[in-house]
Amino acid sequence: MKKRWRLALIILGVMVFLCAQITIAADPQFKEHQDEMLKEIGLKPGDIINKDNWQKADGLIPGPILAWLKKGQIEIKIGEFKYDVEPEDEWVQAGAKNAGKFALDKNKNLIDAKTGKFPEWMHGRPFPNVDIKNDPDGAIKYMYNRVNFGQRIDNINFNWCAEWIGPDGFERVVENRWLKYFYWGRPKQVPNPRGYKMTHVTAVTRPYNLAGTAQLTLRKIDGTEDEVYTYVPAIRRVKRMSGANRSDPYVGSDATIDDSNGYDGVLSAVKWSFMEEKTGLFLVEDWHAEHWNKMHKLPNGAWESPLGERVTEVGWQDPDWKYLNYMPLHAVWIPRKFVILEGIATDPYYSYGRFVMWIDKNAYWPNYKVAWNQAGEHWKTLIQVPNPLKFGDRHGFQSTPLHIFTDEKMNHTTNCQCAGMRHGRQMVTWIGDPKLTPKTFTVERLRMWTK
Repeated sequence: MKKRWRLALIILGVMVFLCAQITIAADPQFKEHQDEMLKEIGLKPGDIINKDNWQKADGLIPGPILAWLKKGQIEIKIGEFKYDVEPEDEWVQAGAKNAGKFALDKNKNLIDAKTGKFPEWMHGRPFPNVDIKNDPDGAIKYMYNRVNFGQRIDNINFNWCAEWIGPDGFERVVENRWLKYFYWGRPKQVPNPRGYKMTHVTAVTRPYNLAGTAQLTLRKIDGTEDEVYTYVPAIRRVKRMSGANRSDPYVGSDATIDDSNGYDGVLSAVKWSFMEEKTGLFLVEDWHAEHWNKMHKLPNGAWESPLGERVTEVGWQDPDWKYLNYMPLHAVWIPRKFVILEGIATDPYYSYGRFVMWIDKNAYWPNYKVAWNQAGEHWKTLIQVPNPLKFGDRHGFQSTPLHIFTDEKMNHTTNCQCAGMRHGRQMVTWIGDPKLTPKTFTVERLRMWTK
């Protein structure tokens, strides 16, 4: 009998150990760390910062946004996360196994450290022990980690709208589809005969005069320029474009495709530099500060965002709103550790000459981006408001219910929204949609978008 009890206790101990290995939070002390940051900056949840006490936010947000605060164009309400927003342990632990596996070639492209070849697949952070501050390549290695963080799913597919917003309010809307298929980052390797990191299509669905305009990007594992193709309905032809076209205004808006997720271009096409690591204020909707956006599983295995999910309302929708008409109505600003990086484009035809990104260090969410043109003039201020998703046992992945693209020179903004009911249409996100296959992302298929 004693032997049976001893055996049972051993088995129970092993099960507890294994469960602990699976369920350990990425940051089990996130609440304590958040409280420490609040104490560090001398603020607490519920505090309000406006033009009368703007000094309290000095250094905690980018300069252009601080200028809005000084002018009384925004107000900051301090909040806190009620849950750990960092990624699931499976992804963190997969990255730990990558230590020493990957390196950079002379052009800063990622290669297998042993073979010198470009990997067809990877999962987890490729550089789990990167020293961002002291490694000369620390900034771009961190960016490779960030890219893999955003690609740790099979595919993503959502509809979204771009809203033109001028000084007098809302002007027009363009509705779109966005589809991505990932080869790097996904949990399980798939055949990759064409040697891609990812493939991407964005297409206009409304209004009628733009519907069918579609752009295909094929991003290669060797780090060479993207293959970019655009279908133009007016001439019913596909045109090969330069990779730099991803930095051009999207269908005449203030947004560019490469601005998605802060920077969505080829990493080695930019010279990356570490600027600083600091505590700052992270902008998020108050609802998302307290709740994961829990997706539900469909019979075909895909995950779908809730049809009744929170709609991100912005200033022009409220006649009594007294601040910038493109800012969210229900926002809080939460202390987080930021990595601040500078990017300088190596392509002289790239729209931005220089930009600075504020990225949540551990959650990898880019929150702010300030961009200058090739002449060195301050041009745009971008804010990405995250939508933390939870599906199954996976979390920390974020879509973006609101992108804010402000052209400071033109005094004009484009808000891109992909959640809730917008302009009579439901914005929905799907992850792991089995209908998306490599055949979806071909030049031949691109011609079918208007048929």
